[in-house]
Amino acid sequence: MLREANQPGNVEVVVDYYDQNEQRLFQQGRYPAQIANIAGRRIQIPIAEFLTYSLFYLKQHQSRTHPNIAAVARKIDRADAELSEWVQWDGNSLRVNDDSDSLDTSITRRLGDAVGMAIANDIHGLNDADWDFIEERPGRGGVMTLDWHVASDGNQHIEVESKGRVIANSSMLTGLTGAYDSIKAKKTAAAQPGYHRPPALRYGTILAIDKNPGSTMHCRLVDPDGSPSKRDPKASRLINRLSWAINIVAIISRRSSLTVALNNRLAALEKLHDPFVLADVPLLKGDGTTMDLDPKKETSYSPFFQYRSTVDGKPYGGVVTKFDKDHLLFLGLHEDWLSALAKQNFAKVLSMSFKPGTMQTKVDCVMSRRQFKQAKLKNRIEEPGGESLSVSFCLPSVIHTSAAGMAFGLVNLPPQSSS
Repeated sequence: MLREANQPGNVEVVVDYYDQNEQRLFQQGRYPAQIANIAGRRIQIPIAEFLTYSLFYLKQHQSRTHPNIAAVARKIDRADAELSEWVQWDGNSLRVNDDSDSLDTSITRRLGDAVGMAIANDIHGLNDADWDFIEERPGRGGVMTLDWHVASDGNQHIEVESKGRVIANSSMLTGLTGAYDSIKAKKTAAAQPGYHRPPALRYGTILAIDKNPGSTMHCRLVDPDGSPSKRDPKASRLINRLSWAINIVAIISRRSSLTVALNNRLAALEKLHDPFVLADVPLLKGDGTTMDLDPKKETSYSPFFQYRSTVDGKPYGGVVTKFDKDHLLFLGLHEDWLSALAKQNFAKVLSMSFKPGTMQTKVDCVMSRRQFKQAKLKNRIEEPGGESLSVSFCLPSVIHTSAAGMAFGLVNLPPQSSS
């Protein structure tokens, strides 16, 4: 889908309660009034937002190790190929390919997660920086944790358990009973005394997709119950957002002084009962001076992007790597994050939000000579002479930007030269 999504568009989904009983449970629960504006109507998920969740599928790191850009490119390539093999996007919604009668469970789960989190985003004003992933593991007494995605809107914790199913007609409930029963069973497990996850406001979502021409995916809302959390939701949101940003910064440059300083600071924050005591305490460089990553007039970019790839005329910078025979992959971050991270401006971190979008543009690519040779680009792009350690070139691309400020997309390589 990443290869096909070369222009702005949406993924349309019809959202409604699973049935009248679930509607009653939602109306009687602690759910915000905004849910009434979602249920019973068609929503438009920007293709950039849908790809953010369905392709990256990145769990927050449990250790201080981060994937490199080559590893990320391989995962995205595999995920994109799997999606394209099973489903097709017509610019409006998704449907199963004609030669497929079912979907691999990993695909239906990924589709369900993408739609489920997008719906929660709409209700609670969240974006991709707010989400973490709860791994399924045994709890005390053998109780299994719900394999939900978890976020915080600053006021309460939100957990989403998403299911995806291929059925004959996505507008019908036939074929969804098993998914419904599974969500309700996990609700029962979460109510047991030995359950080790803290309470939260929980949503169950069941995405239905079919192969009928012109059909629209449907997502049913299930109330899995919940209760207020004893943790500080604002602190949870801060840690989630910092972890998300650090992961991207580390992919761009794992050995940078910024990455090292951020990892050290995050480790300290996670140990504090109140991480906000370190708000506005700036990060320091190795010589003890404060980091200054504000954009500079001379370059119009943050110094962090000075020797890195940037999106032409846009405040995004990052890294490129070989993706396939015709493309490089660009992955980057909005420069507003860099200033906020360096200054540890937690108010800015918590409020960071952008409009997701897709744009045809150019990327000013920067690669080391070693990376350039490893990517075997000499027969496509002229390698400059001289002693410079890097190679720079500008190429057309399609870049998707997420609501949190991540940028990613394919950079089009020129045809191979015959020489």
